[in-house]
Amino acid sequence: MTMLIGELAEQSGTTRRMLRYYEDVGLLTSRRDPNGYRVYDEDTTTRVSQIRTLLEAGFGTRTVGRLLPCARGPEAHLEICPTVAAEMRRVLDTLETDIARLDQQRGTVRALLSGEDARQDAVPVVPSQAGDMTTISRTFTVEPSPQTVIDYLKDFEHAEEWDPGTETCERIDSGPVAVGSRWHNVSKIAGITTELVYELKELTDDRIVLFGENETATSTDTITVTPHGSGSEVTYEADIVLKGAAKLGTPVVKLVFEKIGTDTEGDMTQVLNRL
Repeated sequence: MTMLIGELAEQSGTTRRMLRYYEDVGLLTSRRDPNGYRVYDEDTTTRVSQIRTLLEAGFGTRTVGRLLPCARGPEAHLEICPTVAAEMRRVLDTLETDIARLDQQRGTVRALLSGEDARQDAVPVVPSQAGDMTTISRTFTVEPSPQTVIDYLKDFEHAEEWDPGTETCERIDSGPVAVGSRWHNVSKIAGITTELVYELKELTDDRIVLFGENETATSTDTITVTPHGSGSEVTYEADIVLKGAAKLGTPVVKLVFEKIGTDTEGDMTQVLNRL
């Protein structure tokens, strides 16, 4: 039994665009029927589930391609072969480092809230880190109300429509969009394709904060929306921090992202004004 791409998208809970992307990067295969349509084998639904599970775990598509031969079952259980074990340990080390950093940050916030000396729990600042952050900020006005703007922008899948660098952006969990919701984003910037997993960190009536991360960079996108006449004033701010060897590219990244910031302002304005 075979399925067309629309049937596979419905059964696997994803989009046709994302399925075509999985195929483009070699994670899925299809055949063409006599009419030229893509057709997939019945067990492809399981393969899509495995791909999404591995992406949700924080692996990039190249790594997922190496791990898929070890995946079995719809929940992507993995055979513990040496390659898989090494990849898992690397991801675990990254997670442990991130958790330790977040614990320190939590201690700082608690200290600030309680009025204690925040410096006792603050994260030590490495002098070179200040130069490794690139901040891009744009403020503009649109016609829709703040509630309409927030309701639209909180679903990061819509980045495909307003972010000029985003090629695909897929929700990798389920349920209503809320703090903790996550997306797998694939962007092409200056000809280089990069993948980040974004998480919604804050959602209020006037503010959205999304945090994206991969092995070489983090991006914190903050969108603030306030009333402006009958419409809204939108401030979009992106803080990009490069890690490891990628820090060497910070000056160039600043120039590239300034251009992207201007393009984002234009695209977001047009999209929001159509709501």
